[in-house]
Amino acid sequence: MDCAAPGVCYRAHRSAHLPGRNSRVPKATKEDVGALRKDFGALREDFGALREDFGALREDFGALREDFGALREDFGALREDFGALREDIAALRTDAAKQTEILSSILEVLKELKAQKDNVQTVTNRLAELTVEDTTPTSSSNA
Repeated sequence: MDCAAPGVCYRAHRSAHLPGRNSRVPKATKEDVGALRKDFGALREDFGALREDFGALREDFGALREDFGALREDFGALREDFGALREDIAALRTDAAKQTEILSSILEVLKELKAQKDNVQTVTNRLAELTVEDTTPTSSSNA
């Protein structure tokens, strides 16, 4: 008999639709069932261990997330510090330029003072020569 709807004729043709007594699929033995139970028990234990491992990994990743957050804050602080250092270096460069300008002015003044000192020395030497000439007795005044 050809069945169009196997679910409807389940009871009538049970052996034709389900593996069992009259089917060609062999029945599972008690040893097979026991081995399957052991395998499923081992799988259950493995999945339990995996669940624990994933829990530990979740905790580790949480700790890493916190560490990276702290590193992000540290790098932000370093960025601010380097910005302040840049500003300080720029100020020092400006100060160095001002100091160089001041030192150049002082050097010019010192050069002028040296020139004036040389002029004063020349005038002093000339006055000394003139004074010596005036104080030396001449032959006409002695006679």
